[in-house]
Amino acid sequence: MQRLTFISPVIAFGSVLAAVLGPTRLENVSGLAALTSFGWLVVALAVLSLAVTLIKTHQQNVETQLERRLCKPRSLSSLIMRFHSAFAVADRNTGGVVPPTSN
Repeated sequence: MQRLTFISPVIAFGSVLAAVLGPTRLENVSGLAALTSFGWLVVALAVLSLAVTLIKTHQQNVETQLERRLCKPRSLSSLIMRFHSAFAVADRNTGGVVPPTSN
């Protein structure tokens, strides 16, 4: 999938170059009917390049969001609540009474 990152801009550049230099349109016809077979090929390559770019961008966006969720720093209040809940469990187990320590 890493190759798609580099192939898409190359295809787009080739499509533009072919459209500029090649026989993509008929001179005396207007609209979509003016496109030659070569012109339709250039359009197909441009659309394919756009699709690959959009897919790759979406994938990178999803990966970035996932990394942000996994590496999200915890707030101070959530850390305090975790610390407090650990002692609450200890209090429930001992009935709120701290056992005496022997010296």
